[in-house]
Amino acid sequence: MVSYVRTLSVLSFSLFSVVPLARADHEPVHPSDLFVGPPIGLHGTPDGSANGLPGVQAPLLDEPKRLSPLEEAEKRLNAEKEAEAQARALEQAQRLAASENLPRLSADRDERLKGLFDILHKAPNPTLARRAEEEIQRIWNKSGSETIDLLLTWANSAMEQNNYAKALDYLDNIVILAPDFAEAWNRRATLHFLQRDFGRSIADVEETLRLEPRHFGALTGLGAMLRELGREKEALFVFEKALEVNPTMDQIQSTVETLKQSVEGRPI
Repeated sequence: MVSYVRTLSVLSFSLFSVVPLARADHEPVHPSDLFVGPPIGLHGTPDGSANGLPGVQAPLLDEPKRLSPLEEAEKRLNAEKEAEAQARALEQAQRLAASENLPRLSADRDERLKGLFDILHKAPNPTLARRAEEEIQRIWNKSGSETIDLLLTWANSAMEQNNYAKALDYLDNIVILAPDFAEAWNRRATLHFLQRDFGRSIADVEETLRLEPRHFGALTGLGAMLRELGREKEALFVFEKALEVNPTMDQIQSTVETLKQSVEGRPI
């Protein structure tokens, strides 16, 4: 459950930094539109004959063993060390750019998040609040493991291409390998949401919030599902909790006002 609540489109939410909320007609918003070479004969011969000698057939080879997602990730990491180093350098530059105009914050992850949430509540202008929100999401998306982060990237790409089976394969492996990584549960909640499997999505949202109670994306995604299920009073409660965590979400504020009229009745 890759801008989310503010525009009520996918991911993220990121349930979900980028999960889509329901439109006014309660229909979910669909995610925005986001190698096999030619066969080669053994020993370089077109028909696969041994040493190119006619009538001498080469032995059949067993089909290569399929790598698990983790093995595949490790293989790519080993083969792309230089590219990964360049990507990290680029990310650092982007992070510094995104943090421009933010007050000096602690290098400690937890203390940095605390400072960023303080900014969300006290920011003197929307630009500063938006930068704080983006930095929070960037921190949430980092597991501390290059392998896990790469698997999450592949899962996100598969989701954008509507390849939900492949995305689920990656995410299932991540939550097994890194069960304390809240964003993995959130992304899988998003995936179940996109498949309209609200039961599994809500279960993964609950795990996300157990690990990171301030995850406003997960809260807004939960509110969206409860609203779709006709549980408007519970949805209202959850949306209000999301605003307590992140009061800068103007669209959610509008949703809260709409639900209040429905749940509590229009004023006479």
